[in-house]
Amino acid sequence: MMNAVILSPLVILLSMALLGCDRAGSPPRTPGAGLILLSESSVSVGGVRLRAFITRPAKARTSPAVLFIQGYTCASVRLPLPQQKNHPYRHLVRGLSGAGFVVMRVEKSGVGGSGGGKCRDVDYKTDLKGFFAALLKLRSLPYVDSRKIVIFGHSMGGGFAAQLAEKIPVAGVMVYGAGFTSWLTYERENYLRQLRLRKLPQKQLTSLMADHELVLDLFYKKKMPMAQICKAYPRLTSHCDRTFYLWERSFAYFQQLAALDLGYHWSRVRAPVLAMWGSADITTSARDHRAIVNSIQAAYRAKTLYREFKDTDHSMERSDPSRPLPQFNSDIVHAMVTWMRSL
Repeated sequence: MMNAVILSPLVILLSMALLGCDRAGSPPRTPGAGLILLSESSVSVGGVRLRAFITRPAKARTSPAVLFIQGYTCASVRLPLPQQKNHPYRHLVRGLSGAGFVVMRVEKSGVGGSGGGKCRDVDYKTDLKGFFAALLKLRSLPYVDSRKIVIFGHSMGGGFAAQLAEKIPVAGVMVYGAGFTSWLTYERENYLRQLRLRKLPQKQLTSLMADHELVLDLFYKKKMPMAQICKAYPRLTSHCDRTFYLWERSFAYFQQLAALDLGYHWSRVRAPVLAMWGSADITTSARDHRAIVNSIQAAYRAKTLYREFKDTDHSMERSDPSRPLPQFNSDIVHAMVTWMRSL
């Protein structure tokens, strides 16, 4: 059971020079949103404090809000940092805040200023409890219009978003690069997709797929930890990271993830959905995003949309021949803001 949330009163006033929208391609602005408040707060789950960050328009009395749920990794969501000035999440947060939305994000156990065990040893259900606590916290804030809260889930955060919206009323759900099929189906499809991009000879591709199927059988069905698998089958070590974790998360995390029926959770979401996908995303599929849209209950179908962004990858970035590095696709923020204002 989740405990009450705890607020840390650290508040920093930042100018738009730090968190504001770029002049070119900025999303629709809210009058008077020239300054943004960045506050550090926290939520408590089972006695463990998880650090959270909230950005909001400085002059607004009450504002619509977004709970931003990141992907599966153990990276910090403390933004901006000097080395993160071009991070897609930074552009996303400042774009939404500059358009008049409160944006909240919470760090996972063991990340940054959060307590608890190491993030890589924490299971899926523990991460989920943290996001539930964050949503309840966001609903309680005096400067948030609790009737206008939308959840945004990026990548695996989309699955968390569906599970939250199934239990707690929200105005809407937005996802980018999310999934719909079972985790084992995704594992097979994604691995094959990656191999095909390498244009391997068919014999080698078939052999690698057979090894991958063996890993899935040993790990998920026979419940062998990756350390044991890689010791027993040295040729499979490419499926482990250097400390024999799977994708840098715990055995329990992926066992719980594999037991989920995401399609079931999406069908029980009680809100309209904006499902977004980039045509250069080699990690997820347009098919899954369309399946999310088609699974939404009839009562919420009128406002439920699928949006596709050309040449945009899983990180919400697109390549520009005139620039040395990929750039965040600001059209995504435009689509989000426009859709949320239509609810």
